[in-house]
Amino acid sequence: MKKLLLILLLYILIGYSKLYSQINLQLLPTKEFNLISDDLINITLQSPTTENVDLQISAKHLESNQILFIANLLNFSVSTQTSFINSKTYNLTIQFNSTNLFNGSKFLKSGTYKVCVVVKTHNQAEELASECEEYKNFPINPPMLLNPEDNGEVNNLQPILYWIPPTPIYDTKNINYKLNLVTINPGQNQFEAISSNSPLLSTTVQSITNLIYPINAMPLNFGKSYAWQVEALDGNISLGKTEIWKFQIQRDSIEELKEKYRMMSFILLAKPGEVSRIYETNEDLKIVYEGIVLEDTKIEIFDVNNKSIQVVDAKQVFVIGGGRYVINLDQISSIKTNKTYTVQITAAKETRASTFTFKRSKE
Repeated sequence: MKKLLLILLLYILIGYSKLYSQINLQLLPTKEFNLISDDLINITLQSPTTENVDLQISAKHLESNQILFIANLLNFSVSTQTSFINSKTYNLTIQFNSTNLFNGSKFLKSGTYKVCVVVKTHNQAEELASECEEYKNFPINPPMLLNPEDNGEVNNLQPILYWIPPTPIYDTKNINYKLNLVTINPGQNQFEAISSNSPLLSTTVQSITNLIYPINAMPLNFGKSYAWQVEALDGNISLGKTEIWKFQIQRDSIEELKEKYRMMSFILLAKPGEVSRIYETNEDLKIVYEGIVLEDTKIEIFDVNNKSIQVVDAKQVFVIGGGRYVINLDQISSIKTNKTYTVQITAAKETRASTFTFKRSKE
């Protein structure tokens, strides 16, 4: 009889042990970029019975063989329902052994991290389950400035600033960008300016990677140089800063013509294959072209039926300097107001053309 009871007790203990051995422990997969220490504590636990257990979680950076932390979760109740454990789980205590890897933001350097979890019976030190997982954390390239290019020139007092997001980032909708732009004073380079001068513009751009210089910001000025830099942020975590670039704002030939010749409405003929720029107001419409030799040039105006209605005499062309010439269409009687025309300029083997609708200022 005693022998039978011992056998039954042995079967019960074996069954009880098997129940414990059926604890399901999983370390959930995590992202491979922009890894923070919290991502290393991401665990599910499930048991065939309701029991209290102790967990120990450890993480090591394999390349340096440094222990990041050892975390303990004591007297944790598991059941048939899946339990989720993360760094914010109540009563989880984390001891960081390498605070230099976290820099306050818990942002981890690149490399491979090995995380191990051991589950034991509460206060009995019997191991019920264990699991280890390795996590790759690839380096992130910081954002990059795109336009205006470094040492470039723009001719607009409201330039559009473009940059490229940090890479590789699969989802950029939660990435914000802090943009700083300062004036470069005489004798400064862009690095000195960005570090010491008060910003003309300091703003945060959400999700998108461009910004039109705001009309309500401190104004930019022709003839001045500016330095700018962008920092990418995922919440409070920095994903890196761009290089510091500089650009100048200069008046182009269009601005010079507007001021010197009061030409507020004109067409700048582009080179073949490029798009001509058209500027319209209520004043005279004028054609501006540049980079040709006037003596070898034929200037002709066609109507919508591609019929030539005027060959422009050289006397009707004004040389304004800098290799630029102007035709004042208001002085050509053969073209009519509110009609559409094409002006074609042929020099050697090169032809430029642009279509316009003319409004005569004196009619």
